[in-house]
Amino acid sequence: MSEHHHHHHHMIPIRMERHLRAGLLLGAVFGFALPNGYFLYRYMKNPVLMNELLANPLGQAFLGETTLLLIMFLVAVWVIKRSWLRVVYYLIASFAGGLAFALPLFLWFNSVDKNPE
Repeated sequence: MSEHHHHHHHMIPIRMERHLRAGLLLGAVFGFALPNGYFLYRYMKNPVLMNELLANPLGQAFLGETTLLLIMFLVAVWVIKRSWLRVVYYLIASFAGGLAFALPLFLWFNSVDKNPE
């Protein structure tokens, strides 16, 4: 018996209203564009700000919290999906677009319309 039988891979998708799912997708787009766009714009204009952020105890606290959130999110992906590949996908999505992008995207992928036509 292969180990594939031990885990139930197919989780029940989250049933959500269609507009809520559309909102998640929109949230992912905004989460990707706004904080990231602003961060990159500022960073390109003045890369030294990054060093100041890292030197700032408040900046360190925010980065620490973000790292913790990222780890919790990846643990949640593993628990729900039992797939290292998915964890890697969402890790890449988090680094590419931040948690405000990866989290709503994850929820969208794992939800279905409550009242399909």
